[in-house]
Amino acid sequence: MKKKICVSLGLLVLLTGLVIANILIHGSGAEEMQSPPAQIPDPSFQTYMMTDQNPSDITSLTITNEYGIMDLAKDRNTGFWNGASQFIGLDQHLVRVMAVDFVMPIIGPRFSMEAAGGLAEYGLDPPLRTVEARYADNTSDTLHIGRVTPDGQHYYARMLGNDQVYLIRNIIGDRYLWTYNDIVTRDINVIEPDSLINVILARDGCDDIILVPNFAAGLAEGIHPDRAFAMNSGLMMYAPLQGRSVRMRNFTEFVMTPAANIRLHALADLSIENPELYGLDTPVLELIFIYADFSAERVGNALPQSFWRFRAGNPDGNGEYYYVLYDGIPHIFTVPREMIEPLLAVDFLSFTERFVRLVNIGTVHSIRIESPGEVYDIFLNHGDTVLDDSAAPDISPEVNGRQVPVRDFISFYQLLVGITYEQMIEPFIPENAPELTVTFNIYAADGSASALTNYYYPFNNSFYAVTDEGEAEARLLISRQALNHMLRYLDMLLD
Repeated sequence: MKKKICVSLGLLVLLTGLVIANILIHGSGAEEMQSPPAQIPDPSFQTYMMTDQNPSDITSLTITNEYGIMDLAKDRNTGFWNGASQFIGLDQHLVRVMAVDFVMPIIGPRFSMEAAGGLAEYGLDPPLRTVEARYADNTSDTLHIGRVTPDGQHYYARMLGNDQVYLIRNIIGDRYLWTYNDIVTRDINVIEPDSLINVILARDGCDDIILVPNFAAGLAEGIHPDRAFAMNSGLMMYAPLQGRSVRMRNFTEFVMTPAANIRLHALADLSIENPELYGLDTPVLELIFIYADFSAERVGNALPQSFWRFRAGNPDGNGEYYYVLYDGIPHIFTVPREMIEPLLAVDFLSFTERFVRLVNIGTVHSIRIESPGEVYDIFLNHGDTVLDDSAAPDISPEVNGRQVPVRDFISFYQLLVGITYEQMIEPFIPENAPELTVTFNIYAADGSASALTNYYYPFNNSFYAVTDEGEAEARLLISRQALNHMLRYLDMLLD
């Protein structure tokens, strides 16, 4: 009897085991397929990798979300991530986080695509967001992100080509809601000064400022002609005062530094299809830097060149920000007003060489000054000493045939070449004869002689208008006081 009971109990245990096994094998399949539950169960019991790729192998990401499309690409040489333009810096850490997120585990349970509402029930038809990752081996994966789960902790998601729906953490799904506005460093990268060769600054209601390479300065400093147009040989003005040298320290202070300090504030519009809505079709400010790549191989006789272009349109409704657009980025941003206004207020006189005639005394043979009622003929009578920065000039100056002390003459010469223009006016053709004429007769290094003449016309009681030899129009004003002081000092030499 006892033996029968043991056998019966054994059969019962065996039968119970078979029933449980049958349920596990042929039951509802809760672990395999589920419809979206009202509450998401603890999903930690099983995880699946989105892909077997390494995040470092991702070469580009294309993210499509509620705000538009964002393309991110990694430079294969530097490993740096760029957006739509190499001139807009991205927060490298944030972009790498997005790449790592793409290969992070997705969480089971898996959900059926055959639910009552199909993929639409998970917000996946169409998907809320799409992330396409391309790899170094030229393969790609695409992640579709749907709606948030009822508990608010996850998003439904599926990899394109996979028949299952999974869960991803909401922190990952939220990162793919980012736009450029969330990952830009907010710096606008200004061209490196050593590569800068041309500058254009255009502003509404002002003369365009155009700077070009100062070939003459570069060659005079012994710089090879191939590099004579680099920044280290200086810039000169093409407009509005052609031929004027640029003081690079001042140019950096008043133009380069304000441009480098511009920081993006916010994304105003993903589209640039209607720039007129923001005043960007007729910008109040346009700044262009053109630079050469001296490390690159020449194309014919030219070095490869690139340019950086920035435009500012209208202020926003509150007047606190300007709408801005720069080439290479298909979005419109806002920039704080205080970052734009210094560039709007740039006075080219602040960085332009303002000397009327700056001539090295070592090259001057003679000077002729014609003033009302008096003519001054000045001969420097150079000796044999080679002039350099440390030696006093070896001259025996004469004014109208009278020898004058060297030290006093040098003080007069500094007054003469130190005359600077005070302001620029609308150009006009002087109707009267010049009241004062100054001519420098100089010798070039090759021994040839030439004359440099300036003509001073009365403008009003405070200023003369000055022109160079061959110029018909006058547009620069010189203080009468500066010229009168120079003439008085010259008369003192003759007393």
